[in-house]
This record gives sequence, C-alpha cells and structure tokens, in this order.
Amino acid sequence: MSLKKVRKEVSGTVRNKQRTRGKLLECIGKILEEETFSGLTITAVYKKSRLNPKLVYLYFNDFDHLVETFVSQRLQAFHSRAKLRMELVCLDSQPDVLDAILQQVEELYTDEPLKRLLHWSLVEKRKKNLKMLTQSFSSYLNELFGHFTKALPAAERQSIIATLDLLVSGTLFLFVYAAEGARFLTLDISNEHDRLRLYNAVKRMVFSACDGQLVSMSKKGIVA
Repeated sequence: MSLKKVRKEVSGTVRNKQRTRGKLLECIGKILEEETFSGLTITAVYKKSRLNPKLVYLYFNDFDHLVETFVSQRLQAFHSRAKLRMELVCLDSQPDVLDAILQQVEELYTDEPLKRLLHWSLVEKRKKNLKMLTQSFSSYLNELFGHFTKALPAAERQSIIATLDLLVSGTLFLFVYAAEGARFLTLDISNEHDRLRLYNAVKRMVFSACDGQLVSMSKKGIVA
C-alpha cells in the first residue's frame, strides 16, 4: 500500500471520528433544548443520533465524559463571547454597561442549552464543570457590576450592587421557572414584549437608585 493511500485513509478516519464526536455533542444540545437535563441519557442520545451507543464509550470513555465535554465547550464559548462584549462596550458609560448586563441576561434566555445547564447546576452539586459554568457567568456579571458602580462613593456602590444582585437574580429565577414551561406571577417570559417590560423596569429601578438621576436609555440593543 502506498504512503499516500495510507495517509488518505488515516485522514478519513480522523474526519469520521471528528464528525461522529460532533454529532454526539450536538445531540446533547438538542436534548437540552427539547427536554430538560433529566432527559440526558445514553438512550436519548441514541434515539436522537441513531449512532451506536458504543461510540460514546469509544470516543468519550463514558456518557458522563460526553456531557462534561459538551459543558466544557459551552464554557469556552461563553468566555469568548464575554471577552468580545467587554472589548466592545464602553465601560465608562453607565447606560452602556447596564445594556451589556441585560444583553447577557437576554442571551441566557435565548440560549436554551446554556439556560438548562445553569438550571442543572442548581440541583447537581457533584459536576465540577457545571459549577465552573455558573461561577463564570456570575463572575462576568460581577465584573460588569463593578464597572457600572466604579464612579460611585463606596457606600453607594455597595447599595447599587445589592440592587443589581436582587434584580438580575430575580430575572434569572423567572427564566429558570419559564424553562419548565411555567409562568411565575404576571409576566410571560416567553413573550419578548414582557421581557422588554422586565428589562426596562430593571433600568428604571437601577437608575432611580443612583441618586434619582435619570440617564438616557436610548442606546442600541435593549432600549427603554
């Protein structure tokens, strides 16, 4: 057999392996979108992909490692998007920083797999990658909170950060609740108009808390 033919066969094998790995990882995302984290089973992956379950063990050692690889990919993607957003936002502008915070919150709502993973992290304490994903999301928001309040006196800074903590965490709770197909109180989070009402209410309360100074919110992205 010629060296050229051997190289071609090896290259084809590598591509097939990458395609199969990618298809299995894609199935994890689809299952999270269509069901919940409780639906993540090797049987569900087989039904979704029609691939032999033995391939999971061949390419990922076991099912848990397949899920961990998916979480790691989502974590890397989150870091990349967060880094890009930090480069684009004007960190000296309070309205721009608050827009960035709310855009991140909206991205969480529209990213169904990420939302499911964060929900999963609330009930699954043993998976390190899930914990890292939650910590990364929290750290990024905390960094934006710091930029939003950096020009304020120390005492006022603590008060405003507490306000942001309360409002953003309350919004995320509504998202987690809505992920199960339920509505909490009066807002229909699946309705874009209701989400905008929620974001605008957050803006009004945050800027009202900043010494009652109303700041123009006519910015690109989510607007009042």
